[in-house]
Amino acid sequence: MYKKISVLFIFGIIAVMLIGCGEEDSDNVVIGTAGSSGTYYAVGSGMSDIINKNSDINSVSQGTDGATENVRLVNSGEIDIGFGNWDALTFGYEGTEDFDEEQNIVELMSLYRSAGQMAVKEDSGIEDYEDLEGKKINLGPKGSTITNMSEIILEYHGIDIEDDIDAYYLAFDEGGTKLQDNDLDGTFYVAGVPTSGLIDLSTSSDIRLLTIEDEVIDEITDEYPYYEKVTIPADTYEGVDYDVDSLQLWTSLMVSPDMSDETAYEVVETLMDNVEEFQEVHSVGEDIKLENAAKSPIPLHPGAEKYYEEQDVLDED
Repeated sequence: MYKKISVLFIFGIIAVMLIGCGEEDSDNVVIGTAGSSGTYYAVGSGMSDIINKNSDINSVSQGTDGATENVRLVNSGEIDIGFGNWDALTFGYEGTEDFDEEQNIVELMSLYRSAGQMAVKEDSGIEDYEDLEGKKINLGPKGSTITNMSEIILEYHGIDIEDDIDAYYLAFDEGGTKLQDNDLDGTFYVAGVPTSGLIDLSTSSDIRLLTIEDEVIDEITDEYPYYEKVTIPADTYEGVDYDVDSLQLWTSLMVSPDMSDETAYEVVETLMDNVEEFQEVHSVGEDIKLENAAKSPIPLHPGAEKYYEEQDVLDED
């Protein structure tokens, strides 16, 4: 689990560097991402580099346990910016699901869409979600909302996670390794397409990705409007030579409303002024655009909102 002491250690290093460079007045910003094999981590690292090169803000990206944990870390002030999907932002802001009370978070900007992807071995005999009954399935890491999506998909296929499967809660890399070693029958990802964990898995093992039928997708998106349908094109991953229909949702950056308007504005402005470089960080970069940045299921930070108003990209309603 992410430890506050590690943040203090990072800040200590930054402080020494700043004193040596004569920049004691610069802002220090810690960005919470997720596990090292996921898209959050890759995009967060690139984002931190862009901010450091192009602004007066000093940022570091830090691996965490994922979106749900990031909500709590932003709420407690242990990180300044957190990656999270729209379901996590909604749950945290409203104080529902994994949160006993409303969390002190607002949105900074939306980035890209993350898709649910269930991988099984090609020779497993598992053809669809119903075939997962009685199997050992990784539902995603604790501290993330990956488990929410995986549990919902299974539920809508008639599978009870308590009674019908042997559920595991592992990070992407561990889930992929255990599937490869036949210690799991399936492992679930929610990440940008393609995600590095599945790229590695598909190049080292013959895998299949499970598809969701349209009628099930319609039922789920009617009940949970932060989800939408996505089609993962054939040949996105090695050996997966067919289209895969699944669910996706937006990934956003969240901050505390206590962040200064100036810092929030500068982060958004820096990323948008250097959006072409930001887009090159990862293949999900094609979603990172000004017209997408102001999308949000929760209120925007006033500093970010000011920037979007100046750029005339806020919805009029």
